[in-house]
Amino acid sequence: MRLLALALWLVVLPLAAQSPAALVQPFALKYSVYRNKAELGVAELQNRQPSPGYWQFISKTTATQGIVSAAGASASEQSNLIVRQGQLELFSNRIETKLAWKTMLKTTKLINSGTAYQYTDHKGSKLAPYSPGLLDQHSLTLALMADLKAGKNTGTLVYPIVSKGKLENNTFKFAGTQSLNTALGKLNTVRLDRVRESSDGKSTSIWFASDRNFVPVLFQQLDENGDDIEMRILAIK
Repeated sequence: MRLLALALWLVVLPLAAQSPAALVQPFALKYSVYRNKAELGVAELQNRQPSPGYWQFISKTTATQGIVSAAGASASEQSNLIVRQGQLELFSNRIETKLAWKTMLKTTKLINSGTAYQYTDHKGSKLAPYSPGLLDQHSLTLALMADLKAGKNTGTLVYPIVSKGKLENNTFKFAGTQSLNTALGKLNTVRLDRVRESSDGKSTSIWFASDRNFVPVLFQQLDENGDDIEMRILAIK
């Protein structure tokens, strides 16, 4: 299960003059993670800018309860992004999962003088052609947050991404507003649902706090096995 990670946004210029990349700001967030309503662990999300035009978007989930905790289960992901013509664009991605003595690694990186993305896992490698403005599923919600900040709060949003060596579109639709009780108090939120061509029982919903600069405060994903995974906000730094 891949968990999502998000960012805070900065209001400096009139919205019409701001590019998506101009809305991104460093952040640190902490969530509690639940599986089928039982507490599973914690997730820490961070967005940082080591240098102008370069961003690192990082998430780490650690099991703190049950058998998976005893086995030292954890998952971490880092997307390295560059700013090109005012847009965030994927440069490389690294996913590492650990359980007991087993470690699995998956990587995506821009190669061949920036003309292709190479995806590599334990099964081998795949190539996907470069296209301007591509993100990955990990950093996709940066674009969602930028669009919400820019006032795009109706209809659907479509984003091209590179995933496991393939180019695809991810679509989200607006599912209304809702007041949620959270660890930070009651918050007004906007809900977005992912639209899949063939869901196979999967569903993904994200609630963004409109009165906290659209920080994501709740993630909910139902997988094909019927497991309900939730991330609930604990802290914003």
